[in-house]
Amino acid sequence: MPLLLIPLALLALVLLNGCAVVAVKEKGAVDAEFARRADVLGTGRLSADASANLDIAGLLLENCQREPEPCAAVLREAVSQEAWLATMAEVRALRMLATSEDGALRTAPELAAHEAIDVARWAYAYLFMTKRTPEQRVFELRQERVLRLYNRAVEVAAQALYEV
Repeated sequence: MPLLLIPLALLALVLLNGCAVVAVKEKGAVDAEFARRADVLGTGRLSADASANLDIAGLLLENCQREPEPCAAVLREAVSQEAWLATMAEVRALRMLATSEDGALRTAPELAAHEAIDVARWAYAYLFMTKRTPEQRVFELRQERVLRLYNRAVEVAAQALYEV
C-alpha cells in the first residue's frame, strides 16, 4: 500500500506545481485609492468601471472612440442604464480631450464644442434622467466621476464657443 501512495503523491506534486502561476503583489492604501478613483480626466484612460462595462458588452475602446453610436447601442443592451450612460460619457470624454487640446481647440473650435456638448449630454442623462436621483447616489464614485466630466465638458464648450 505505501508503494502505491508514493507515485500518487509524486503525481499530485507534479500536477499541483503548475498551479503556482498566481502571484500576490502588495499595494499601499494610497495606490489602491488612486486606482479606484482614476478616471479619464486624471489619467487619460477609462475608469476601471467603464473598461469593465465595455468588456461585458464585448466592445473594444478603439472601435467605440471611432464609432460611438453603434457602441452605445450595444452597450445599452449589455449593462444597466446608469452604467451605460456613465461609460458613454467617459468614452466621449476621450474624444473631447483630443479635440480640446490648445492647438486643436483653436483650429477646430466647432468640433471641440460638438464633442464637449455630447459629453455633457451623456453626463446630464446619467445625473438627472435615470431612475435614481443624484441624492440616492450621493456617495458613489461613479456619480462623482460623471459630475467632473459634466463640469469639464461645459468648460470646454464655453471655451470652444468663445473661439468661434
